[in-house]
Amino acid sequence: MRRSATILALAGAVAAGTISTASASPNAPEIRYGMTGFKVYCVQVGISYHQRSDAWTSQDGQFGNHTLSQVKNFQGDLGLSVDGKVGKNTGSEVLWGIEHAKVEKNGPWTTPWGVSIDNCYQVVPSHF
Repeated sequence: MRRSATILALAGAVAAGTISTASASPNAPEIRYGMTGFKVYCVQVGISYHQRSDAWTSQDGQFGNHTLSQVKNFQGDLGLSVDGKVGKNTGSEVLWGIEHAKVEKNGPWTTPWGVSIDNCYQVVPSHF
């Protein structure tokens, strides 16, 4: 139920023009343990803002044990398959969190990798 609501909310955002369909990448490869860099940062930000958790302290682009634990908890909380990998279902929820982060921060921001947070739509797998 929540997953459907999230997909509908993101679809509405695409229709409203707040998410560019040209930048969305439904064929992006899954993000998993051991990976590093911008795409992992996207996952960390999305989960943090989705859950509005003050407990999240690490947005460092490292998919280590802490991020693995956070992804699994996130998946379990949302009733998703708990495998610790960010595929299309988990990625769609991550992007929902990024949209909330953008609202809270009054728009996109430049990440530590020197690119806009909007570029997460190119690297996080989703249904869009």
